[in-house]
Amino acid sequence: MTRKWEPREWKSMEPEVISQKQWRTSRSPGQMMDHLDAAQRVYETRSGARRLRLFDIACCRRGWSQLERDPVAVVLESAERDVEGTIKTELFEQICLAVRAEVEESLPEAFCLKESYMPRWIKHHARRQIDSLRFAVLALAYLDEWPAGEHYLVTARGVAGDDFAAELRAQCDLLRDIFGDPFRPARFSPAWRTDAAILLAKQMYESRDFSAMPILADALQDADCNDEAILNHCRDRKRKHVRGCWVVDAVLGKK
Repeated sequence: MTRKWEPREWKSMEPEVISQKQWRTSRSPGQMMDHLDAAQRVYETRSGARRLRLFDIACCRRGWSQLERDPVAVVLESAERDVEGTIKTELFEQICLAVRAEVEESLPEAFCLKESYMPRWIKHHARRQIDSLRFAVLALAYLDEWPAGEHYLVTARGVAGDDFAAELRAQCDLLRDIFGDPFRPARFSPAWRTDAAILLAKQMYESRDFSAMPILADALQDADCNDEAILNHCRDRKRKHVRGCWVVDAVLGKK
C-alpha cells in the first residue's frame, strides 16, 4: 500500500455539471461529487483529495456510536492522522493491514472487497444483514484501490438502514460544509486570521466539537470580516460541521 498522492480518473464518463440551486438542494452525494469533479477537478488535486478523504471519514463518523468499542474505529483515527501527516506511513499501513485481516476473518471465503465488487457488497449486506458500516470504515484502508468518495454509499446503508434517503441528505450537508459553494468561492483575507480566530478554529478542529462556530463568527467580524457567506456559515445552528469545514480550514490556512 502506497500513501503517495497521485491524480486518478474518477469515472470513464464525463462528470455532470449542476446549477447553483441544485448544489444547494441536492440530495445526492454522487451528483455533487460529479459536479466537483467537473468544476474543480477535485480528484486531481492534493487539496481536493484531502477534503474528499475528510468527507469519507465524516460519513463513517456518523455511525461513531456503533464503533466506539470496535477495533475498526482505530482506522478512522489513523486515517485522520494520515490526512494531517502526523502518523508515519509504515505505522498507518500496519494498522490498516491488521484491521483488514481481523475483519476478513469473518467474511465468506468468496467475498471480495475490490472496487469492481461494490454491487455485490451491497447485495451481500442486504441479504445477510451484515453491518456494512464496518466495511465502510475498513474501506479507508483501501484508498489505493478505491476512488476517494466511493464509501458514502455503503456507509449510508450501514448507518441509516431503511432510512437510506435521509442519510444521503445528511451526507450532502457534509459536502456543503467541507466544499462550501463552488459557485461563489469565498475570498478569505489573511487579516482575518487573528490570534483569537486561529485559537478557536484550532480548538474546534482538534476536539471535533464545533459548537463555538458562532463565537468564531464574532471573532472574524471583530477582524473586519464582512463576508456574509462566511459569517452565516458559522452562525447557522442547524448546520453540522466536521473536520474539513471550509471556514475553519480557511482560518487555519489548510489546503
